[in-house]
Amino acid sequence: MPNSTVQDSFTWKIRLLGQVEVEAPSGVVLKISGKKTCELIAYLALNPDRTHTRDRLMDLLWGDSDISHARTRLRQ
Repeated sequence: MPNSTVQDSFTWKIRLLGQVEVEAPSGVVLKISGKKTCELIAYLALNPDRTHTRDRLMDLLWGDSDISHARTRLRQ
């Protein structure tokens, strides 16, 4: 039995070119809409194995907004 079968049961796939999609290990595909949501998923996917603080993500995505607006948007 190949090891890839075991690994694939825990693997999430993220497509960043064209329509942004996230494929769960079960095979369910989620189509992601919204520019900021796509940007957030892309950033997190391209920067794995790091701690991403809420402040850093807010600054990255809404650096020109006031902090209360950025916090609200990040929670949504």
